[in-house]
Amino acid sequence: MRSSRAAARYAGALFQSAREANAPDAVYEDLRRTATLMERSSRLADLLTSPILPAEAKKRALREAVGQRGHPLAQRFLALLVDKKRIGLLPLVADTYHEMWNDYRGLVEVEVTSAVVLEPGEEERLTRVLERRTGRKVALRKRVERGLLGGVSVRYNDTVIEGSVRSQLRALHRHLLRVRIGPAPLTAD
Repeated sequence: MRSSRAAARYAGALFQSAREANAPDAVYEDLRRTATLMERSSRLADLLTSPILPAEAKKRALREAVGQRGHPLAQRFLALLVDKKRIGLLPLVADTYHEMWNDYRGLVEVEVTSAVVLEPGEEERLTRVLERRTGRKVALRKRVERGLLGGVSVRYNDTVIEGSVRSQLRALHRHLLRVRIGPAPLTAD
């Protein structure tokens, strides 16, 4: 995938510069805020990715949308993406940068979906188990999905641990469909 490789190159260079400037969090926040604005405003995204609008007009629109409060490194980087006609990669660059920052800190973000809000003790136990399993510090992102009958679903990186009652019932159903119950019926050939 060419665009993801380009996003990885841009994110890597920016992350290195942000570390040297001791500002990886501030730069990420600016990237994420701008990427979110682009994702939520199709008008802004269309304007920034327009092939006919001059780069200076795009940079002006970015400054108006984001404001001047951002980190100078992030502002220069956004201008670079505009100049290189790569501003459309910003959401992917922000995600890739965030993954690099988490790797650098030895952190893994884990999405936990449960039928009810987890109690603090349950969160702590789950965090300890996941930290042992991943060998990294764990940051839980919790989500409640009332459609689950019980249990939890855990996702991190490319791993899914499906412990919900609904998924267990589906697995049992598939197993029962595969298993022959009773003798095979007689057929007339």
